[in-house]
Amino acid sequence: MMKLCLLLLVLMTFVTLSMGAATRELVILLFRHGDRSPSNPYANYPHASAWPQGYGQLTTIGMQEQYALGGFIKQRYISSGYLTTAYKRDDVYIRSTNADRTIMSALSQLSAVFPPTGDQVWDNSLIWQPIPVHNVPESTDNILKAFSTYCPAYTRAREQFRRSDEFKEMAAKHQDLFSTISQATHDRANLSNIWQFADTSFCDKAHNLSLPTWAENNFNTLISLNNWDLRISYGRKGVQQFMSGRLMWYFWQLVDAKMNDSVDIKAYFLSAHDVTIVSLLAAFNIWNELQPPYASLVMAELFRDGDSWYLQFSFKNSTEAEAIILSVPGCSPNCSVNKLKELTKNVTLTETEWKHACGLDSNLDLVVLPYIIAIAILSLIIIFLCFVWILIIPCKRLSKPKKYDLLQSDRC
Repeated sequence: MMKLCLLLLVLMTFVTLSMGAATRELVILLFRHGDRSPSNPYANYPHASAWPQGYGQLTTIGMQEQYALGGFIKQRYISSGYLTTAYKRDDVYIRSTNADRTIMSALSQLSAVFPPTGDQVWDNSLIWQPIPVHNVPESTDNILKAFSTYCPAYTRAREQFRRSDEFKEMAAKHQDLFSTISQATHDRANLSNIWQFADTSFCDKAHNLSLPTWAENNFNTLISLNNWDLRISYGRKGVQQFMSGRLMWYFWQLVDAKMNDSVDIKAYFLSAHDVTIVSLLAAFNIWNELQPPYASLVMAELFRDGDSWYLQFSFKNSTEAEAIILSVPGCSPNCSVNKLKELTKNVTLTETEWKHACGLDSNLDLVVLPYIIAIAILSLIIIFLCFVWILIIPCKRLSKPKKYDLLQSDRC
């Protein structure tokens, strides 16, 4: 019996040591901005005065949400000793899309994660320090905001889906709702833009603003249609290479750089949008097909166990909720990097591959060429009419030219 107990003790010790051998080497934090004002309100929207900073802007509630999220990040990664209490530029890198609400969200969050300490304090009355947030122009950000970049093939894919049976059936099913909204708002509602009406209604309700009857009576339906639009526009297989391709490439670049020991950075903070989170989770097939809430957070943690590297994904649905571990289908929660790369290889695109997929690798894209030809023809017509006006019209004004008019007559 004694020998059996000793054997069990040895086995338990071995298992414990084995479990403790893995070390966290990198953290990629992708989060949605905090609460904001409506981004595209309808024509006769009655609450414009409720948003003093305008539309699509971070609210004070959004700032509070991000500050609370920063507290969670600080507890998880600083209190555990993974990151230092003091901000170190060699340890962290912060990137945001070039939108006010995402930049402000990052700054709000960072004020909780890295308040100044020691020699970083520069004003005793201010518990805050500036931390750089990097971004690129929106029109070129096909990594964190691919939905705002020019990709003709993506546009064609969406237009093609609008001719599908699924789209037509969904549009027909809710046609009465669209007609009701259009009549009430003086703004045309359809399946392609219903998300705008859903978004405005959601923002109003979150801020205790009165909802019109059509929104109050159909609120759950509007939210459901918004989730449906997210799936068909950004999360389904037919568009993932356009929406997820560059983000996935960037993700693997960060992972590879750490595995190759070519960077010291231990944590990347990526401040973005609901669509960005959808694009990442859908690429790994771990999206629940619901809109990620404000200040929701995806944590991708890279671990090393001897010569083995694996990733673990967690999702924090809101500032109040606990983080949950996400399991990639066909893989355990701790999935090897090589296997994950294999699973996502079809939705991981280099810049050249993405441009080719979008149809941007030729000098003149097939979508743009007809417009260029039309503009050229119109320009020639205008030039011809100007020529006629200059040379012909003056001639009609002349009748029986006199001697001193001969020079003008010759010009006509």
